[in-house]
Amino acid sequence: MVDWQSHEQDIQRKLDLDSTIASGNKWYDIGDATSNTNRQDDNFPIVLDCKATEKLSYRLVRSYLEEWRKRALLQGKRFLLPVRFVNDGTEYDWCTLHLDDLAELLDLGRRASTQQEERVDEEQKLPDEVDNALFDLFELVRTKVSDPAVRVEMYQLHETIENYCKGIR
Repeated sequence: MVDWQSHEQDIQRKLDLDSTIASGNKWYDIGDATSNTNRQDDNFPIVLDCKATEKLSYRLVRSYLEEWRKRALLQGKRFLLPVRFVNDGTEYDWCTLHLDDLAELLDLGRRASTQQEERVDEEQKLPDEVDNALFDLFELVRTKVSDPAVRVEMYQLHETIENYCKGIR
């Protein structure tokens, strides 16, 4: 026998979701779990209806999925269908999400990643003097010139970098 209550609790914990009244058996509190309505940082709120089976397959019915998606959208949320397969004492968890919602989720993740990279880049940006010195040093090494005048220039560039690093410590 599949323990549906344990399944719902696992999903709620893993996805940081709230339980619903009577496991979604009320028209005003649908689903088995939902995004916390008080969270201001949740830009992808979801409502879900958990399913579990001991069979090797689970049948998806389009009208069921469309009805749940409509109900979720009316609350400003996306619908997620987590299905737990319990076979040979092992639990296998899978989720179904509408393609448009998945595309939106991926877009949110990519934008957040880009914004994080931009913040890191800005924090790690070298002063122009150091950046130019490193570039010049690279060019000198790349050309492998053995001219004594170039060696003097390399020493000066090295000194600029060394002084900068000392200032960081």
